[in-house]
Amino acid sequence: MTPALALTGLVLMAVLLAWRWRPQGPVAPGIWMLLVAYGLMGAWMLWFDLFAPGREPAAVVFLKPTLLYWSLAAILVVAPLRGWGHPIKAVFGTFFALSPRVWRWINVGTVAACIVLGGANLLVVSSSVGNFEGFKYSCRVLLMFIILLRLNFVWLDLVSRIVLELYRRAKALFA
Repeated sequence: MTPALALTGLVLMAVLLAWRWRPQGPVAPGIWMLLVAYGLMGAWMLWFDLFAPGREPAAVVFLKPTLLYWSLAAILVVAPLRGWGHPIKAVFGTFFALSPRVWRWINVGTVAACIVLGGANLLVVSSSVGNFEGFKYSCRVLLMFIILLRLNFVWLDLVSRIVLELYRRAKALFA
């Protein structure tokens, strides 16, 4: 499979999934900011992985986690100030019925965590005693926790509904 074909398949799959599970109401601008930021960073990573392997500057490889954390922190700070809601709702899922005050504090806590993690990444990269690989993997564990939290409260419900609907259709088709 060529890299262009793989990239086309990934983009097509993402568009189809986004279309299938699109929200029925309007999407807050803060969520659009997250989507655009992660889309641009993902496109950047795919470009260097598929079309220019080994040509990414070495400094950028070490600074990618800091870029990820600090861009998320910037979006989480800017969106509420502009009156665009709290994008952290999209990260943790909207199944949590929390007050705007609680969402604000979760948002502030996530901003603080992202700033600390980005700064810690810079510290590990710049120090001679730091173990960047170990630090990078420990940060991935944190991101995996967020993904699993989202999976348990949002995606699991969606997947179970889809599987049940497909089962009902197959049962009706073969009955």
